[in-house]
Amino acid sequence: GAPNFRGLSSPGIHVYGGAIATVEGIKEVLLSVGAGPDDHSHNFAVWHMMREEPVIYINGEPFVLREASRPFKNLMEYRGIDAMRLDQMEQRLREDVIQESSQFNGEIIVTVEEKKTDGNTIVKDKIIKILDTNLVETPRQVLEKFQSEGYRVNFIRIPLTDGTCPKPKDFDLFYGAAAAARPNDSLIYTCQLGGGRTTTGMCIGSLLRMHLNGAAAPTMTQLERVATLERLDED
Repeated sequence: GAPNFRGLSSPGIHVYGGAIATVEGIKEVLLSVGAGPDDHSHNFAVWHMMREEPVIYINGEPFVLREASRPFKNLMEYRGIDAMRLDQMEQRLREDVIQESSQFNGEIIVTVEEKKTDGNTIVKDKIIKILDTNLVETPRQVLEKFQSEGYRVNFIRIPLTDGTCPKPKDFDLFYGAAAAARPNDSLIYTCQLGGGRTTTGMCIGSLLRMHLNGAAAPTMTQLERVATLERLDED
């Protein structure tokens, strides 16, 4: 699914955001904003990913690198990492996953979160079977695959540290992406849970759209939540 997905679709704005999505969730989001291969609007989507931890997709589901002793905490070691190095680390993680699973009949151990009846969340190990090594993908590979299938989407990685202000170079990337997009193209911002960094990106995107397109400030009644997209925790 695509948890916490919401957006502003007022004229000249078209800004959306959410948590990290599954491959199927990404597809549903692109279709919902008119960036699908069969959509006649010919609109594009610019997919901003702002996580600064290495992420890998296995069988269409996203997984992130974490310390076993701190499964709920972001890795502090990657604060300030640049997009190129992060891409390289994710490619290396992909290769490691494929290599390790090949030694165990295509299986690999991952850690997943489980919500108990009392509302508490625990983590537990889970063995998953990799159905096809082509289904072990980096985020960039996932979006590039959609491009090859005719989806009109561009991918940009802007790693941001959670709870901190974007750096000047990050603002340059936000501005460049918005300036290169057409007024009816969709600006989509994602992070981990779709909260802080995503909301920051959506605010920046909305202000840029108002500046670049002369769009009117959206009102609260124009805020829409796309409820048809499944949440990850409800899959």
